[in-house]
Amino acid sequence: MADFAPESVRPARVAGVRLAVGRTGDVLFALDGICPHAGAVLGDGSVDDGLLLCPVHAYTFDVASGRCDEDPSCHLRSYPVEVRDGVVGVRLGGE
Repeated sequence: MADFAPESVRPARVAGVRLAVGRTGDVLFALDGICPHAGAVLGDGSVDDGLLLCPVHAYTFDVASGRCDEDPSCHLRSYPVEVRDGVVGVRLGGE
């Protein structure tokens, strides 16, 4: 977890799935990595107070639920994250 500064996000790819993986407070999160509204790479955005900010149009997504208040149809999928032996892992559906 030390690899992630507080209130940070970065792009990642797990088994070919593009993700935005980051940290808010002491919690790691993983969400779909592409904005459904503008197609932006969300890992290039920023995090503030539990919200992921899209770098293109400033829509915000709750890092716990993936919910977007600006447009509820732009909901992101969230994925479980765990740290084992200092390695951050993301569990995709069905794994």
